[in-house]
Amino acid sequence: MKPQQLTDAVRKYIANNPDKADFNATTMVSFGLGKAFPCKAER
Repeated sequence: MKPQQLTDAVRKYIANNPDKADFNATTMVSFGLGKAFPCKAER
């Protein structure tokens, strides 16, 4: 995974969720990466 992919994922999340723009950066990064790269369910 390249750093630019991570940046793009977070930027896309922020652009698609302007209602969350007042959240702090840590939260936005967490939400953005979680949405783009969800954890695989354990079996």
